[in-house]
Amino acid sequence: RLLIPGTLVKRVMAGSLPLLEYVQHVRAELAGASSRVPDNDPLAAETEALMAAKHLTAHIAGLLLERQAAELAKKQQHLELLSNMICEVYALDSTIGRTLKLIRQRGVEGAVFEIDLTRVVTARCTDKLYATARRLVANDATPVELPARLQEISRLSPYIPSGILEVKTRVGERVAALYAPPA
Repeated sequence: RLLIPGTLVKRVMAGSLPLLEYVQHVRAELAGASSRVPDNDPLAAETEALMAAKHLTAHIAGLLLERQAAELAKKQQHLELLSNMICEVYALDSTIGRTLKLIRQRGVEGAVFEIDLTRVVTARCTDKLYATARRLVANDATPVELPARLQEISRLSPYIPSGILEVKTRVGERVAALYAPPA
């Protein structure tokens, strides 16, 4: 797992991965007021959460690389947390992509269960990303810059999983019905 951020750092430093340019793009969006138009897509909020998760992870990686690129390879705990963030983004991206594919194949009505599962996964992944980003920044930022960094994280984490308890209840009921012993 620690190979992921190590490879990322090597590629960024070699110039073969334009992460720093992407980080600059994220920071430009962060500086400006970006308002998104609501979409009628059944996974619009989750797709937006995915884009925010990518931006947040890139922003945190950029902060770490700017502050301590040379010694980052020796900071195992930082690398582990960054690796966890990258894995969460991958899980979220994969989940949303697969569910969108099912929606195209079956329609929204045929993928209701998968949409619910995607909402649960999105809530979990975004919560973990937010907490991990805060932990990384809290351990590296100076006391003067910490409030601004935490505010950036909050702005890059706009997803609020509304109605998630009801969604989890539906998923639980569906799973219990699938695995209930025959009567």
